[in-house]
Amino acid sequence: MKKWQRSLLAVLSFCLCLLPMTVSATEEDGESISVGNVTLTPETEYAKTDMGTVTTEGATQEDYNIRWEASSATLTLNGAEISAEDISAIQADIEKLTISLIGENRISAKNTQENVEFFAIQNSGEIEFLESEEDSSLTISVSQAAESGSTEKISGIYTGA
Repeated sequence: MKKWQRSLLAVLSFCLCLLPMTVSATEEDGESISVGNVTLTPETEYAKTDMGTVTTEGATQEDYNIRWEASSATLTLNGAEISAEDISAIQADIEKLTISLIGENRISAKNTQENVEFFAIQNSGEIEFLESEEDSSLTISVSQAAESGSTEKISGIYTGA
């Protein structure tokens, strides 16, 4: 084996050793959650919705539709309207996700891809719903584009638990 081949083999072996560490750190993280294509973390825990679009701009402790409390793994929906296409509207990899509801909340998710599993709310662990006030609600609508002809699972809520 030539010297350059040994060097290349050593570099590739090193890169392969790093991959499992990166994946396991991400899986065990549990501090972030994806809501409507926006990732919420302890540093960006508030978001607002405008006609289904989620944004962190202008969201504060006093003015928000979505709040992520990573320490308790609680996502609060406060009159939120979330729309998503070809992604889960809420996606997490947490042992137990709690979704707290304030007021009327709506999630609309549409799948246009062929032969992929699709869920409006998805978590690898359990999901628990709490009403923070009386008459709180969550309406979920999931649609599959007719032209896709998908035969995979299309569902409102999925837990890996």
